[in-house]
Amino acid sequence: MPFFLLSEIKPLIPEPLWQKLQENSEARFDQIEPLVNEIIINDGGIENPADIADSPQWVRTPAAWLTTYLADHLTTGKSKEYYDKVLGDYNRALEILKSRRPVISSTATSGLGTIGGLYNGDI
Repeated sequence: MPFFLLSEIKPLIPEPLWQKLQENSEARFDQIEPLVNEIIINDGGIENPADIADSPQWVRTPAAWLTTYLADHLTTGKSKEYYDKVLGDYNRALEILKSRRPVISSTATSGLGTIGGLYNGDI
């Protein structure tokens, strides 16, 4: 299942890009969305939800920025500032995902005790 729907990220992506993704969603968004999901799974350490309703809400913003970056080729006539913003948002999306990655504790616990009869010091 996907983490998000195109309609959920509409306010977070540029209008011209939204129009392009909306025009032929099967050919465009359906190709980009699996790539975005893969980045979310790999960089965020999040399992693919069984149902979109189980997807964490915070993932929508990084998903929008990743979608914008990966679909950038669909629109033309962009300024250098636009490219800089898209790249900055992409990098921020990766940072957000990595900061939300579950932390696995490396602390090991064990009991201490005496094992008798193994060594008594005599040779």
